[in-house]
Amino acid sequence: MIPVSQALAHAIHDLPLQPVETIPLTQALGRTLATHLASPLDHPLFDQSAVDGYAFRFADLATHASLRQVAEVRAGSTAQVSIGPGECTRIFTGAAVPVTADTVIMQEYTSVQGPEVTLADERLKIGGNIRRRGEQIEEGAVALRTGETINPATIGFLASLGIKKVTVRKPVRVAILVTGDEFAASSDDLKRGKIFESNGQMLQSALTRAGITAEFRMVPDDFPATVSLVEIAAEKNDLLLITGGVSVGKYDFTRPALEDNGFGIVFHKVNQKPGKPLLYARRGDQAAFGLPGNPRSVLVAFYHYVLPHLDARLGKVAIGRPQLALPLAHDYRKKDDGKAHFVTGTIKAGRAAISPGLGSHMLQSFARATILIHLPGDQSTYTAGTSVTVELLPQ
Repeated sequence: MIPVSQALAHAIHDLPLQPVETIPLTQALGRTLATHLASPLDHPLFDQSAVDGYAFRFADLATHASLRQVAEVRAGSTAQVSIGPGECTRIFTGAAVPVTADTVIMQEYTSVQGPEVTLADERLKIGGNIRRRGEQIEEGAVALRTGETINPATIGFLASLGIKKVTVRKPVRVAILVTGDEFAASSDDLKRGKIFESNGQMLQSALTRAGITAEFRMVPDDFPATVSLVEIAAEKNDLLLITGGVSVGKYDFTRPALEDNGFGIVFHKVNQKPGKPLLYARRGDQAAFGLPGNPRSVLVAFYHYVLPHLDARLGKVAIGRPQLALPLAHDYRKKDDGKAHFVTGTIKAGRAAISPGLGSHMLQSFARATILIHLPGDQSTYTAGTSVTVELLPQ
């Protein structure tokens, strides 16, 4: 068995980057930027008012009791407005500030008598309530960097810069193979000894959340059939995820089927619980994970190894789920087996609370969890307040 840190290092090391493509910005949600993206313009594009109010020259406050309104500027107006000494213009949020004005006062701090406007904001300073040209970003500056993920805010930001297309990494092509003879085809087929399939559906949905569309196929506990389906899956995919058949039992064919298809085993068995039988293999630029059959083990392996592997292939800045250190909410004792344990939990009042129901076949507590807690193998007793590393789970 190898330690968790070494297994993770293998899973993200020396991976080829996905090819690139240029697509419309509106289709880029969740994709990874493949190049630095420079702003084609200043943003804001011009000095604009941050509030509804009046634009004026700040120096006039020292010499005028009130200012005379001489114009009105609405958002979107292209009129060239100029104000002189003792004058102001009505202005609205987002409107261009006249070049001869240097300050805007909120309308709530004014009183109006005909064309005369009296100002009453003692806290106002020169330049107040003006969004300066290029304040957010200047023309030519980097708007987004290679490896950043495009999210809804990203799309809004780039759209505001007039950017309509982006160059991104193509998604990783993934095939899911679910091995086993124990799965019932339907409720009518649910005889003693049969169970419902869940791993394929779970991995499929986890990949969908990661921006990857993948189908899963069932594989019987038969060596020739497993070899054949691995061969077929490897023809068109960058990564294979095979659940079950990864131990060393009579009907565990994942490892020999991969080896028969030219995959070299990088590691097999990790010093952790759950997920000890985890396998990772490579064939050139292709990779395969042999995941344990127990569903909790599958999901732990996905978040801690498979997702970082996918991120590395996409050249992402952030690899894997975000991590932080939190104090434990209560005392806890794990089995003194020398293994690193991954346990689910929730954050309560800024502390990590470990969930009940941690068996490798149990998913209910995982379904309600918000964090995955890492407990190293060299410690078995934890007291409340002990700092632990937690991995934030997607919600």
